[in-house]
Amino acid sequence: MADASIIAALLQTINRQAQLAVVARELLDDSTPRRKRCRRVYERPDYRRTAWMTMLDNEAQLLDPTSREAKKFRRRFRLPYPMFKELVALVREKGWLPCADADVAGRPCIPLELKVHCTLVAHGCSC
Repeated sequence: MADASIIAALLQTINRQAQLAVVARELLDDSTPRRKRCRRVYERPDYRRTAWMTMLDNEAQLLDPTSREAKKFRRRFRLPYPMFKELVALVREKGWLPCADADVAGRPCIPLELKVHCTLVAHGCSC
Protein backbone atom coordinates (compact mmCIF):
# COMPACT_ATOMS: atom_id res chain seq x y z
CA MET A 1 0.00 0.00 0.00
CA ALA A 2 2.92 2.29 0.74
CA ASP A 3 4.26 1.70 -2.80
CA ALA A 4 0.98 2.87 -4.33
CA SER A 5 1.04 6.10 -2.35
CA ILE A 6 4.66 6.76 -3.37
CA ILE A 7 3.79 6.20 -7.05
CA ALA A 8 0.76 8.50 -6.76
CA ALA A 9 2.90 11.22 -5.18
CA LEU A 10 5.51 10.87 -7.95
CA LEU A 11 2.81 11.13 -10.66
CA GLN A 12 1.41 14.30 -9.05
CA THR A 13 4.89 15.83 -8.97
CA ILE A 14 5.50 14.93 -12.62
CA ASN A 15 2.13 16.43 -13.61
CA ARG A 16 2.89 19.67 -11.72
CA GLN A 17 6.31 19.92 -13.38
CA ALA A 18 4.77 19.41 -16.81
CA GLN A 19 2.16 22.10 -16.14
CA LEU A 20 4.86 24.50 -14.94
CA ALA A 21 6.90 23.83 -18.07
CA VAL A 22 3.92 24.71 -20.27
CA VAL A 23 3.25 27.92 -18.32
CA ALA A 24 6.94 28.90 -18.46
CA ARG A 25 7.03 28.30 -22.20
CA GLU A 26 3.99 30.52 -22.68
CA LEU A 27 5.42 33.28 -20.50
CA LEU A 28 8.81 33.24 -22.20
CA ASP A 29 7.30 33.29 -25.67
CA ASP A 30 7.78 36.68 -27.30
CA SER A 31 4.20 36.43 -28.59
CA THR A 32 5.21 36.85 -32.21
CA PRO A 33 3.53 34.34 -34.46
CA ARG A 34 5.84 31.85 -36.07
CA ARG A 35 6.29 32.01 -39.78
CA LYS A 36 4.42 29.19 -41.44
CA ARG A 37 6.59 26.93 -43.52
CA CYS A 38 5.54 26.31 -47.06
CA ARG A 39 6.13 23.15 -49.02
CA ARG A 40 8.66 23.10 -51.77
CA VAL A 41 7.13 21.87 -54.96
CA TYR A 42 9.45 20.77 -57.71
CA GLU A 43 8.34 20.11 -61.24
CA ARG A 44 8.86 16.59 -62.43
CA PRO A 45 11.28 16.16 -65.29
CA ASP A 46 9.96 15.04 -68.65
CA TYR A 47 11.00 11.40 -68.57
CA ARG A 48 10.24 10.98 -72.26
CA ARG A 49 13.14 13.32 -73.09
CA THR A 50 15.86 11.56 -71.11
CA ALA A 51 18.85 10.11 -72.93
CA TRP A 52 17.85 6.53 -72.18
CA MET A 53 14.27 7.06 -73.32
CA THR A 54 15.40 8.62 -76.58
CA MET A 55 17.66 5.60 -77.09
CA LEU A 56 14.68 3.29 -76.47
CA ASP A 57 12.55 5.27 -78.91
CA ASN A 58 15.02 4.39 -81.70
CA GLU A 59 13.48 0.92 -81.99
CA ALA A 60 14.26 0.32 -85.65
CA GLN A 61 18.00 0.41 -85.04
CA LEU A 62 17.79 -1.48 -81.75
CA LEU A 63 16.01 -4.41 -83.42
CA ASP A 64 18.85 -4.84 -85.94
CA PRO A 65 21.52 -6.78 -84.00
CA THR A 66 24.30 -5.53 -86.30
CA SER A 67 23.60 -1.83 -85.76
CA ARG A 68 25.80 0.33 -83.58
CA GLU A 69 22.96 1.20 -81.17
CA ALA A 70 21.97 -2.45 -80.72
CA LYS A 71 25.57 -3.41 -79.94
CA LYS A 72 25.86 -0.54 -77.47
CA PHE A 73 22.57 -1.59 -75.82
CA ARG A 74 23.73 -5.18 -75.47
CA ARG A 75 27.13 -4.13 -74.13
CA ARG A 76 25.65 -1.77 -71.54
CA PHE A 77 22.71 -3.84 -70.35
CA ARG A 78 23.97 -7.38 -71.06
CA LEU A 79 20.93 -8.54 -73.00
CA PRO A 80 19.67 -7.93 -76.53
CA TYR A 81 16.86 -5.45 -77.16
CA PRO A 82 14.24 -8.06 -78.18
CA MET A 83 14.78 -9.81 -74.83
CA PHE A 84 14.40 -6.44 -73.11
CA LYS A 85 11.04 -5.96 -74.83
CA GLU A 86 9.95 -9.42 -73.63
CA LEU A 87 11.04 -8.51 -70.11
CA VAL A 88 9.02 -5.29 -70.21
CA ALA A 89 5.97 -7.22 -71.46
CA LEU A 90 6.38 -9.75 -68.64
CA VAL A 91 6.68 -7.02 -66.00
CA ARG A 92 3.58 -5.29 -67.41
CA GLU A 93 1.62 -8.57 -67.53
CA LYS A 94 2.55 -9.64 -63.98
CA GLY A 95 2.14 -6.14 -62.53
CA TRP A 96 5.50 -6.23 -60.76
CA LEU A 97 5.98 -2.48 -61.21
CA PRO A 98 3.27 0.20 -61.34
CA CYS A 99 2.70 1.33 -64.89
CA ALA A 100 0.18 4.17 -65.07
CA ASP A 101 0.27 7.15 -67.41
CA ALA A 102 -0.41 9.60 -64.57
CA ASP A 103 -0.44 9.50 -60.79
CA VAL A 104 -3.37 10.55 -58.60
CA ALA A 105 -2.31 14.20 -58.84
CA GLY A 106 -2.36 14.05 -62.64
CA ARG A 107 1.41 14.28 -63.04
CA PRO A 108 3.05 12.04 -65.65
CA CYS A 109 4.60 8.87 -64.23
CA ILE A 110 7.90 7.31 -65.15
CA PRO A 111 7.41 4.99 -68.16
CA LEU A 112 7.64 1.28 -67.39
CA GLU A 113 10.35 0.79 -70.01
CA LEU A 114 12.52 3.30 -68.18
CA LYS A 115 11.92 1.61 -64.82
CA VAL A 116 13.00 -1.77 -66.20
CA HIS A 117 15.91 -0.08 -67.95
CA CYS A 118 17.13 1.50 -64.69
CA THR A 119 16.82 -1.84 -62.93
CA LEU A 120 19.03 -3.42 -65.57
CA VAL A 121 21.57 -0.63 -65.15
CA ALA A 122 21.71 -1.26 -61.41
CA HIS A 123 22.18 -4.99 -61.95
CA GLY A 124 24.66 -4.43 -64.77
CA CYS A 125 27.01 -2.33 -62.66
CA SER A 126 26.62 -4.60 -59.60
CA CYS A 127 25.13 -1.83 -57.46
